[in-house]
This record gives sequence, C-alpha cells and structure tokens, in this order.
Amino acid sequence: MEEQALSTPTATPPLPTSAQVPELTQPWELPQYAHLKPADEVLASMVPGARSAAPTAKPEHLQKQNDFFVAWNKEATALRKAGVTQEALEVERALFKEKFFADLSE
Repeated sequence: MEEQALSTPTATPPLPTSAQVPELTQPWELPQYAHLKPADEVLASMVPGARSAAPTAKPEHLQKQNDFFVAWNKEATALRKAGVTQEALEVERALFKEKFFADLSE
C-alpha cells in the first residue's frame, strides 16, 4: 500500500511567493520603486517557455556577423599598432562595418 501511494501522481505544489522567499522580491514590489514596474505584457513575455518576440537570426547572417568580428579584430589590431586613438578607432569601426555589411542592406 505504501509503494502505491508513492507512485501515484500528485498535484504539483504551488510555487512560493516573493513574500515567502525574499530573494524573489522584484524591486518594483517595494513601494518606493513601484514606478519601475514593467507593463504586464512585458512581464508576461518573460514567463519561461513563452516565445520570444525577437525573430531568430538567419544562419548566414550569424556567419556574416562572426566574419565581421574576426575581420574587425584584425583591422583594429593593425590600427592600434599604428597608434590610432580610441575615438578614431570607433569611427573606423563604423566605416568598416558599413562597408562590410553593405551587401546585406541591398
């Protein structure tokens, strides 16, 4: 009889609330931070298993992005060795990125 009682499916116990587990308290649950609470739709989208609103990137775009990072790291290393400042490096990166991804925007 004991074995049967252990093997029968039982209802899942309810999840503890943030009042029961202080580590689960969100900042907006505190009165002084109530204005930080995200919209209900945003909170609902964060539920585990909920589908992400962002579409997944195509594999060829991911590969192109990876190729960009590799190429830019080589270019940036050469520019740094040439003594280019950080501000100029940021401008160069923007130009490099624009040229590199020009075929995707066409």
